[in-house]
Amino acid sequence: MSNLRKLALKLIYRNKWIIISSIVCILIATTLVMTMLLYTFSSKETLENDLRALYGDMDLAVGFNIEQEDRLTSDFIDDLAKLDDMKAMSKVSISHLTLDESNVSLYTVGVENDDLAKSRYHFTYDLGKEDAILNKDLAEALQLEVGEALAIEGATFRLNEIIDDIEGAVSTPDLLILQHEVVNEFLRENEAVDVEATYLLVKAHDNANVLELASDIRENNPHVRIDITEEDHYVKENLANMMTFIIVLSFLVLIVASLLVVSNLELLLYKLRNQLAILRALGATVTQVSKVILIQGSIINVAGVSLGIMCTLVGQGLSKRVIENWLDLPTAAVTYNVISAILIGGVCLLVFQLFIMISVYRSTTILPIKIMQQNEKLDYRSPNTISKLAKLVIILSLICMAFSIVSPYYAQFVLVSALLMMMGIYMIFPVYLNQGLMWILPQVKRWFGKEAYIAVKNMVPQMKKNTLIILAISSLMVIAIFGSVMLNTIHQNQLDYVESQFPTPIVLESRLDYETQIDDEQLREAVTALESVTNASVLSTFGLVEYKSDNGYTSIDYRLGDLNIVLAEQSDRVLSEEELETTVLISHDFAKENELEVGDQIPLGLFSEDDQQIIPKGTFRVGGEIDEEDAPIYMDWSNESFKDDFIKFNQMFVDSSDVSRTLQELEEVKRQFPELKVNSYEKTSAEMGRMFLQRWAIFIIVMGTLVISAIIGICNSLMNNVLSKRKEFAILRAIGVTKKGINKIITTQVMLYISAGILLGILMGSILILIISLIDLGTLSINYRILLIIVLALLIPNMILARVLGKHINDEKVSTALTADNK
Repeated sequence: MSNLRKLALKLIYRNKWIIISSIVCILIATTLVMTMLLYTFSSKETLENDLRALYGDMDLAVGFNIEQEDRLTSDFIDDLAKLDDMKAMSKVSISHLTLDESNVSLYTVGVENDDLAKSRYHFTYDLGKEDAILNKDLAEALQLEVGEALAIEGATFRLNEIIDDIEGAVSTPDLLILQHEVVNEFLRENEAVDVEATYLLVKAHDNANVLELASDIRENNPHVRIDITEEDHYVKENLANMMTFIIVLSFLVLIVASLLVVSNLELLLYKLRNQLAILRALGATVTQVSKVILIQGSIINVAGVSLGIMCTLVGQGLSKRVIENWLDLPTAAVTYNVISAILIGGVCLLVFQLFIMISVYRSTTILPIKIMQQNEKLDYRSPNTISKLAKLVIILSLICMAFSIVSPYYAQFVLVSALLMMMGIYMIFPVYLNQGLMWILPQVKRWFGKEAYIAVKNMVPQMKKNTLIILAISSLMVIAIFGSVMLNTIHQNQLDYVESQFPTPIVLESRLDYETQIDDEQLREAVTALESVTNASVLSTFGLVEYKSDNGYTSIDYRLGDLNIVLAEQSDRVLSEEELETTVLISHDFAKENELEVGDQIPLGLFSEDDQQIIPKGTFRVGGEIDEEDAPIYMDWSNESFKDDFIKFNQMFVDSSDVSRTLQELEEVKRQFPELKVNSYEKTSAEMGRMFLQRWAIFIIVMGTLVISAIIGICNSLMNNVLSKRKEFAILRAIGVTKKGINKIITTQVMLYISAGILLGILMGSILILIISLIDLGTLSINYRILLIIVLALLIPNMILARVLGKHINDEKVSTALTADNK
């Protein structure tokens, strides 16, 4: 075994350039994959930390809705404390107390001085009966500092602490925090029953199933409301998309790098054919020859992956600066874990080793007489067998696609179908490529001359050996198409969604949804009084209305809005106050489903909780159809009969002559309505653009590195492939082929290899995108510029290489070329 190792090392030393280029290729791929995956995992950890910053240590929030008659009593809380999975509870009482000086209603929370409440509301000091806590924005709006007094509901409190606002925490409003018993005293003045708490913060045991605990709590009272802490849906979905994108990208990066490494090993096998033939002739067994190749491949693999791990860990500072300055991402999230790095490196090592085993297997098929032959058509399997197997894989792909239509695992079947389709086409491509080259030979000779004919004719037996080059190029194109199309499509869909959410440049929202205390008329007066505001329309929360059709009553959603503003935009119509009370706008889908047109009359009613029956409210005229699909029916705010306890202010759409000025002026309005959230289309779309540029920068860095690696690997393979044919070119020169003809032959062969890889990559990338688009990605958006740049980056260096190789072949003496490799 030691002799085999020494022999393998000697052969490596004699072919340093091939070995070094292979190690560099693995190093680059490993570093890229590790950096991307480690950053993604760190981002996930950051999201979990953000979740803890938002909700603290609580797992559940247990309580009752305001409109429910049930309340949290001492007996109910004692029953919950007896549950096996219950670790800790903290009582919280919620109210809206008025600030005496400005008559502003504040969202007020009464908490206990325990760790669970402190982690949830992020305060540090214990609260006394005369202490109060405000969040930073609210304190600034009220111009209060720690130690100052504030009068609330006739009582005086001391501002004990100011807590930080949680960035991006839309569900956490501006709030006033008091001691639990103090808030309870205010509640008892307004409640007929003794209220122990509004809701409970619940912490489960570490190994407990939170969903099972929630189920146990519901058994005590089926009407109880239970909120389970989870990540912000948008952030979670955004990170999941990023993680999916990076994992797919990493997989494709490993495939491309593996193909280049295997191509180099195949080239090494070819260059060592004489030495391997001598070894076999001297009695070396297949196993011994395979071990020599395995040792060489393993040394390349281990060296490349080890250097990649070291470069990733040592280069943390540089990667953080790149992520911060170039990609505009938070560096605090980039904390690389050594164990995770080693595990990812192990996966990379395994993937590369699996591909290296291809070359090891190839070496087991080599016989001395085969090695000595100069025919590179090393088909150790029948093309018919490969063709049949490939067709079987493609059929399986189509079957998976058919199953996806009826299966609940739609997305999974589509992804499997895409992978099988790519695998089948990759397998069948070399077989039909040879047949295609043979088919076009007569046309090549007719239109491009004898030199081009010779070039294509000589490629046919060499195609098997150079298949890996073509597959590497095609994989690079697949990455380019998949990455660019996915990024552009997701970005465009996000922009379309944002645009649909902003019919006006500015949108105001309540942070408290159905618990809001904002009066829509007061807010309307405050906003329309601003000089830069040209128009403002208010939309309510959702309510339930009973629509009577031929099949009886059906419960559907409705919202209140400013109908005259909508109608004025549609047709310059303005309705009188009497007409507004009997007019509704309906969505296109609702109109189509119920065959309604403008001018039709529809009967509507409301369900009465007291009478437990539907009370008809009369017939209403359809005044128009709108594009909004949030609710089927929209009524005007003047319709008092449909203003119940569930109808509250939800959104205000603000038109402005100067958006920047309006945003500044709205800061004063926020002081009057602290729970108000101001969103602008410009800021939101800019944030979307920033997120897209982050992903695009990652993609460009990956593609740039891959293209450079691919160019080095492809040029190295093609250069050695052409130089290994010096005898053939010498014979052609000896029989009269000119220098120009030799250049034409070399250029034709190089361009055919590159073009075949590019065309296969475009085909595979298009099929992959089309199949994945069945998951409903929306309208596909293709970035043709990046594809053109990559194609030119592959073609131009190889064209230059072909010219250099042609000059080298032409400058060499015929006699020297004919006697080359005679050893």
